[in-house]
Amino acid sequence: MPKVSAWLGRSAMRGSRLRWACTWAKAAAYGLANTVLLCLCLAPTKALPKEPFSDKIEHALAWLALTGLGLFLWPGRRARVAGFAFTLGVLVELLQAAMPLGRDGDWRDAVADGLGVAAALAAAALARRLFRT
Repeated sequence: MPKVSAWLGRSAMRGSRLRWACTWAKAAAYGLANTVLLCLCLAPTKALPKEPFSDKIEHALAWLALTGLGLFLWPGRRARVAGFAFTLGVLVELLQAAMPLGRDGDWRDAVADGLGVAAALAAAALARRLFRT
């Protein structure tokens, strides 16, 4: 069986390797962001610093950042990124309610997460409109 490089040529193989590496780098960056967010949301309350802002503001800002990063990395997958982020927010609240770590699930936190997701979608739409070439 002939090698793929024989069909596509050497330069095409380099391009596909670069695309593959970029895809994995994006997934790793977004995975790291999700891991940090989950650690902060599911850590025992004793392990966390005192909150300088309202808990709801922190939730909204965290999900704004998470969704914004996802929209930056995958601009053509807005619905998937937003759906994943909102689902993650609801899942975090369910886990906080179920785990005996001194955390309590709150539906208002899930609403704040949703507002952060919506703000990221609005900011991405505005950026697309302003920077359209």
